[in-house]
Formats: sequence, C-alpha cells, structure tokens
Amino acid sequence: MKGKKYLPLLIFISALVLFLTVSVFSVARWLVPPSPQPPLPDLSEVDPEVVQAIAAAQDKVRQQPNKSAAWGRLGMVFLAHDFHEEAQRSFAQAERLDPADGRWPYLRGLSLLLTEPEAGLACLRRAAECCGNDPLAPRLRLAEELLNQGRFEEAEYHLEQARKAGPHHPRIQLGLGRLAILRGQWQTALEHLAPCTTDVHTRRLAHTLRAEAWTRLGQPDKAREEQTQAAQAPEDQLWLDPFIEDVMRLKCGLPMRLQRANDLFTQHRYSQAIELLEETVQRYPQSTAARLRLGEVYRILGRSEQAERMFAEVVRLDPQS
Repeated sequence: MKGKKYLPLLIFISALVLFLTVSVFSVARWLVPPSPQPPLPDLSEVDPEVVQAIAAAQDKVRQQPNKSAAWGRLGMVFLAHDFHEEAQRSFAQAERLDPADGRWPYLRGLSLLLTEPEAGLACLRRAAECCGNDPLAPRLRLAEELLNQGRFEEAEYHLEQARKAGPHHPRIQLGLGRLAILRGQWQTALEHLAPCTTDVHTRRLAHTLRAEAWTRLGQPDKAREEQTQAAQAPEDQLWLDPFIEDVMRLKCGLPMRLQRANDLFTQHRYSQAIELLEETVQRYPQSTAARLRLGEVYRILGRSEQAERMFAEVVRLDPQS
C-alpha cells in the first residue's frame, strides 16, 4: 500500500527530471551554435581530380569541425584551384579556431588583396604579428603591399624589423631601395639596390630602379648602362614562400599533370615523365593535350612507333588537329 501511495510522487519526479533534462539540452543547443559547414561551390564543370581533392578536404572538416588544420587545408585546396571566396571563408574559420597560427590570415590576406585590399592588409598585419620574422615572407609581403599603397612609414617599420633577421637579404634591400626611390632619396636608393643586382630574384628590377636614380642624379651615361643591364637580364625569379609552396603542392588536375611532366622531362627524368603522362592519358581518355605531349616525348626519345600510335589517337579524337 505504501508503494502505491508514493507512486504518483515518483511519476511526478521522473517526469520533472525528464523535462529538466530535455530543457537543458535544448538550451545548450541554443547557446552553442552548430559547427559551420564547409563551403560547397559549384563543381559541375571542374576537373574530376580537383573535385576529388576538394571532396576529401570537405570530408575531413566534417569529421573534425573544430580542428584548425582541417579548415586550413580545405582553404589551401580551394586557393590552389582559384576558389577564392571559399578559400577565404575556410581560412577565416581556421584562424578563429587557432589565432596563433599565422598561415591562415596570411593566405586569406593574399586572396583578399585581389578584391578587398584593406581587408587583405588587415590579414597580413595579423600574419606578420603571429609569425614575426620566422618565416620572413608574411612581413615582407606586407611591407611590399604597403609600399604599393603609399604607406611609407608602416612599410619602413616592417622592413626594419625584417632587417634584424637578415640585414643583407636582397628582398629587404630591394624594399628599402624602393622606399628610397619613392621618397626621392636617390643616393640612398643606389646603396640599397647595389647588392640586389646580382641576385636572380631582384637583379632586373634593381637595375631598372638604379637607372631611374642615376637619371634623377643627372648621370645619363650611368642610367643608360643600368637600362642595358636590365634589358639583358632574364625575368626576376619569384621568391620562395613556404606557405605558398604548401598550397601549390595541393594543386592537381590535367594542367598541373602536364606541367609536372614537362618539368620531369626538362630534368632528364624521362621514365618518370613517361609514366606520369601514360597515367594521365588513362585518367583523361578524352584529352588530346596529354596524348600530344606523350607522343612528342616518345618521338624525341626515338620511340617512333609509340609516337605514331599516340598521334593517331589524337587525330581520331580531334580530326581537325
């Protein structure tokens, strides 16, 4: 009888506990927003290998929505294949999850500079603050962009900060030389630019800037000599950037495969070039570009029968070739 007497009370307490439990979970779900979903661009006309790479990076984000590295890698895959808006959103989330990692604001900033220069500069500033001088790329890229926008004092600050780590670095000296040119300090510019004339990354621009400085100093003969050296110099090579290199390693698809094959052939790594091109022909059965390049490699290496067969397939696919 006593059990029956307390039964309504037990039922009431159980119902109350259930109600409170459901309420707590409901409030928790309301207070804690759901994890953002990875961007979903239109991939209907995209190279299937690129689609596969993007899908794999998206799946990683879904598995680890609170991991900065997963969002950052997704952003890098997007950036490697020119999905700039999606890359920016991914990098923004990666930075929110790990504000101390300078990679994400740096890569986001480089993408934003194309369309929103002020927002891009803000990202580069955060990247430079996070990275300091290790690596130098974010700080120097920020300084160069500040010079482009005429913000000389801030650019000088970052160049001088970078100078502490590499006082003779040609990229830093080039930046200081540009700054001196923009300020009309012609002799100072010549001094900064002198060591830049022998570096493969700076020599052509350095000679061009020195020609302007000599002209301003009333030395036309020296200006002409610099102009001649600038004209004879090859194009300046791009600076190595560890963060950009990481992005480029994720680039895939038919154009990248053909470029890699060309690089391998130039390096006399013929068997590897052929292996890559043969795999590419199998993966892209409708590609005449892959067959043309493979046929040309066969021809150069004296494998005429294989070359002829490959060229015949090109004509079959494209009779107007």
